Amino acid sequence: MASSASAAAGVADHPQSCTQNSVCRVQKHPCGFNYTGYDGKAVWGQLHSAVNKIPCGPCRQHGGEIMKFVHDFVNIGLGKSAVHPANFHKIARQVRCAETMCTRQNTC
Repeated sequence: MASSASAAAGVADHPQSCTQNSVCRVQKHPCGFNYTGYDGKAVWGQLHSAVNKIPCGPCRQHGGEIMKFVHDFVNIGLGKSAVHPANFHKIARQVRCAETMCTRQNTC
């Protein structure tokens, strides 16, 4: 959260008060995340909805798992809990495996 000095200077110190059109102070968090205070609920809803429109059933399911992973990844980076922890661990294992494979093959 923003310090009282930055709050006094008009910098948002609460996620709900930082809108898309306001100037948000970037605060560093572990794992490379930047917390701006922006409330992205509507955008996350649009992203989840877009994945649900994939016409291929297995692709839609996997896309949904990846989207849940990404959403949880951001939440964890912001100090929140994962909403789908089993899915998070499953996709994290797949990402680590792909990273290992592409590193060995020099394709990433």
